[in-house]
Amino acid sequence: MLAQAIERGYVEKIPVMKPQHWVSDEEWYRDKRIGKIYSSVPPEEKYRGQWIRVDPGDQWNPGETVH
Repeated sequence: MLAQAIERGYVEKIPVMKPQHWVSDEEWYRDKRIGKIYSSVPPEEKYRGQWIRVDPGDQWNPGETVH
């Protein structure tokens, strides 16, 4: 589903601004229609993975934006 959303232009992959130190494969995606950002971490041997919404207010300093 994610690949289809990217292909159709609804979602775009963006740089991880503040990576979680315990995760090496984290990727961020932005829903271009509503601007919400999500973090994707694939499952690993000891971790089941996650798909969570990123709160931009917790990630950037005032005045910074994601391009």
